[in-house]
Formats: sequence, structure tokens, C-alpha cells
Amino acid sequence: MNNKGLISWLIAGIAGMVIFCLLYRQALPTASIDIRISRQEALKAAFNFIKREGFHTEGFDYAVRFYSYYHGSVYLQKNVGVEKSNELIKKGIPVWFWRVRLFKELKKNGFVVDVNPSTGEVVNFYHFILDTARGDKLDKDTAYRIAVDKLKEKGIKLNDYSLMDSVKKVQKNRIDYTFVWEKKGFKINEATLRIKVGIQGSKLGSYAKYLDIPEEFLRRLKGDAYWGKVLYTASILSIFLLVVGAVFSFLLKPRVIDVKWKLPLFFGVVVILLKIISFLNSFPLMWSFYYDTVSKSLFAAMSFQKTLVDAFYTGFMIFSFGVLGGLTSKFALKRGWVLLGSEQAFFRPSVISTLVVGYSLGFMFLGYVTLFYLAGGRFFNIWMAPSTGYANFLSTVSPFLYPLTFSLSAALNEEFMFRLFAITFLLRVVKKRWLAILIPSLLWGMAHSTYPVFPVYVRAIELTVFGFIMGWVFVNYGIETVIIAHYVMDALIVSLPLFNSKSYYFIFSGAIVLLLVGLPLFLLILRGRPSFTEKDGCF
Repeated sequence: MNNKGLISWLIAGIAGMVIFCLLYRQALPTASIDIRISRQEALKAAFNFIKREGFHTEGFDYAVRFYSYYHGSVYLQKNVGVEKSNELIKKGIPVWFWRVRLFKELKKNGFVVDVNPSTGEVVNFYHFILDTARGDKLDKDTAYRIAVDKLKEKGIKLNDYSLMDSVKKVQKNRIDYTFVWEKKGFKINEATLRIKVGIQGSKLGSYAKYLDIPEEFLRRLKGDAYWGKVLYTASILSIFLLVVGAVFSFLLKPRVIDVKWKLPLFFGVVVILLKIISFLNSFPLMWSFYYDTVSKSLFAAMSFQKTLVDAFYTGFMIFSFGVLGGLTSKFALKRGWVLLGSEQAFFRPSVISTLVVGYSLGFMFLGYVTLFYLAGGRFFNIWMAPSTGYANFLSTVSPFLYPLTFSLSAALNEEFMFRLFAITFLLRVVKKRWLAILIPSLLWGMAHSTYPVFPVYVRAIELTVFGFIMGWVFVNYGIETVIIAHYVMDALIVSLPLFNSKSYYFIFSGAIVLLLVGLPLFLLILRGRPSFTEKDGCF
């Protein structure tokens, strides 16, 4: 590639990054998470609240994770958009929390406390005990006064609320009450803001402030999500049929083939090891999902077993599609790896163009996805739910490990599958380059239709368009280019909560993520030899 071409890519990449940095908060709801309270501060706030309510915390294990009220966040994005949602959240609509859980092994006796990550305020509280646990048997009026006093302690003015419901439940050894208030004059379309207080015997059993979402909306949401699963399944089934077709084509026309399996095996093993290390890094987080009906040792074993299955499955997929894609690409494109196939000189023109195009393409995607959802939300009723599943890595020992593991795994797995294999196989079948690029791009988009973006077909549109660009780049510049681009864009998007945090520890972890974005460049520098040789590096 000539210098003008490289400069054009650099300009496009810089433009994409500028757009992302300036507008991503307005376009992507996850970017609006404002984390000023650290994990340890949330833990301290939860313990203090429990003790103030007269409970003992001795003998309890604990776990902390980042959590969101999914239906509430979805409803806000759908009905008022990203910017207005952010305003409402700042004004006290609870959506994100640090969720602190206290539990005992094999006992239904524990607490869940949700702490606002911006203010440190306790926004939800739940005490889990057996129905047979002993407690007082109060009359309704006495229980109501206790509930009102609890709200006054939290600074809530009941003159702003109307009592909507009260439920009495007679247990074997106590009487429980639940009271629900609704805020006057507050509505977001059909949703209202409510407060629920539960009294177990004479003690606080639960407290929750939440958006009460219409059932009709929840039913539609569930139905839409179903169609997303249909698109995903269709994508995976199509890839499976392509694999069957490729295998049969090699069996029907046997030939001597030099199978390049070492590099795919290396990548597969690296991802397996990273997933196992990431599990160990998130071990404290695991206890947030502990079932108190099994022993802790059994639960830990089950969790590790699940991690191993996922790790080896992903590693096997990377290895399989790497090998199969390597075979089909040799016949379709007559080339292999540009950067890593053999000892390469770092300053070779092919190496430099691969790096420049790869990083620029990744930055271009960030700008593209920002504009896509910014325009989609304002003009086409496109909306997405914030995914705090990504944000759970904030509760791990070393938060930077998750963006590294997730991004590298997704980049290798998806680029080997949808670009290296699918495009090169279809190039030999359909004989039309544009169609061989378009079909895998569509399948790649459909494979992401289970993400919380609505309408569910939107991700298929978004990724088909950019996937076509990725496919064109792969055909012209090589598989390393799109792997670098995919890795860069995932690493930066997934790590957004780190960059939005006011915690020094998370900011430091975010700085490490930025260094990890340069991982492909660092690895290449370590491997390369300074030289200005012009010899082709393809094996």
C-alpha cells in the first residue's frame, strides 16, 4: 500500500475515534454508568445498613457484583431515549447498583443490599429467611407504623406518595406484611415509581424503590427476544451447513494438503488458559450466584466445570475454524498469514499496512456504531438496554483481565469463523466476491441478535453493513487485520465502565486496558527483526 492509502486509513481511524469520544455517552447507555463508589465502599455501606437494622453479620460470607434493574433500564431506553434516561437516573430512578450479598452455606438466611454506585445510598434491601423462622405477630397498624418509620429514616416524604396496596401473610411462627406506595404525579408513559416495604415479624424484611413496568410491555419484550434467538439459531445452523459443505468438498476431491495447524492450536490454547485465569480472577464474584441448597465446595466445582467446558469449547472452535479456514483460504486467496506465519521483519511494508489498517478499522467501527445508535435512537426508534453483564468485571481482583479475555476470544473465534472460513469457502462456491463477503456478514450480524437491542433485527443490519467492510478488508489485507480491528473495538467498548469510574483503582485498570489495546503491536515488535526487506511474507 502506498503512503497516500495509509494516510487515508489513519485519517478515517482518527475520525472514528474522535466521534466515539465526543458522542458515545449520548449513544450508548452503558457509557452513562457513573461509578463514584468503589466496591469496598459499597460493601461497607451494606454492612452498616444491615447492622443499623438490628441484624448480626457474624458468620456470613459475602460477595459483591455490579447489577442493574434490567426491565427498568430497558423501559427507560425505549420510552425516553438515552439522554433523558441518564437525567432520570441521576434524579433518583434506580437502575444500576452495587449488589452486596451475605449468605451462609446450606442455609436460607441471608441478605441482599443494593447500593447506588454514584451516591452510596442503599436503594434496595432483602432479608431471606425460612417461612418457619420465628418472629412477632403484629397487627396491621403496628406493622404499618414500623414501615413508615423506616421510610422516614431514609428521608422519604410520604406526602408525595399514595398507599397502593397492603398484604398480610400469616406464617407458621410470625406474621409478615408488605406495603406498597406510589409517587404522586410521576409517570413515564404507563410506568410509575413505587416503593415497597416488607415487615417480617417486627423487623425490616425488604425495601425496594423501583419502576413498576406495565405487563403488556414485558410481554412484548419477551416476544421480541424470542425472535432474536431465532435469528441467532439460523446463523449458527447456516455456518454448520457451510462446514459440512467444506468437509465434503475436501473428501470428494482428495489432494495433498499442507495443513497449517500450529498457529490455530496456539491461539486456541491461549484462549483456554485466559478463560481459566479469568475464572480464578473472578472467583469472589462467583459467590453472588451461590445456591444455598448445595455445599460451597460442590457449587465451586460446578462453576469451575462450567468454565472448563466453555473454555475448551471456545478453544476447539478457534482451532477448528483456524485450520479449516486456513485450508479454504489457501485455495481461494492463495495466501496465508501476513504477520505470524514465519519469522517476519517488523518494518516490512506488508506488516505496517496490516497494523495501520487494523487499528484504523477498529477505531472506525467505534465511530460507526456511535453514529448508528445515535441516529437510530433519534429517528428510527432503535433502542438498547444497558448490559451490566460486562460491568461485572468491576467486581474482580484484576478488572483488566476480562476485557482482554473477552476481546481476544471473540476476535479470534468470530473472525476465523465468519471471515477466514466462510468467505474463502463461499468464494469457491458462488464465484462472486461481493456475495461471498455479504453472506457471512449477514450471518455475523444475525449471530448477535440475542443482544438486548430492539427491534431484534437491528444488530443484523448494523453488523451486516460493517461486516461487509470487514470482509472486504480481510480479502485485501489479510485475516490479521480484521482480528486486530475486532480485538480493539471490543476491548474499548467492554471496558467503558472503567473509563467512566471516579475510582483510582478502576482508572488504573482502564489504563492497563489501553495498553492491552496495543497488544498486537507489542507482540509483533517482540517477534520482528528490524529490516526493510520487500520479500512477501505469506507462507
